[in-house]
Amino acid sequence: MERIAPPSTDLTDPFWDATREHRYLVQWCTACDQPIFYPRVVCPTCLLDEALEWRPSTGAGVVYAASVQHRPAYPGLADQVPYV
Repeated sequence: MERIAPPSTDLTDPFWDATREHRYLVQWCTACDQPIFYPRVVCPTCLLDEALEWRPSTGAGVVYAASVQHRPAYPGLADQVPYV
């Protein structure tokens, strides 16, 4: 089976396009200077919609948790287990 591509919309296209180039972008509100995750049409902090942009990640994030899948959630990933 072929893998399922994540859903892509006008809102998320910049993110997915960057991942194909091995870059990680974060949506950002320039009005309140806050990162936004998951991508949205308005800033959840200040509720503005005209101040959103995509910025390259600094790479300074911290991973607090991860899960290892031993049984694939999708049959197309059966040959990839275990995966994180």
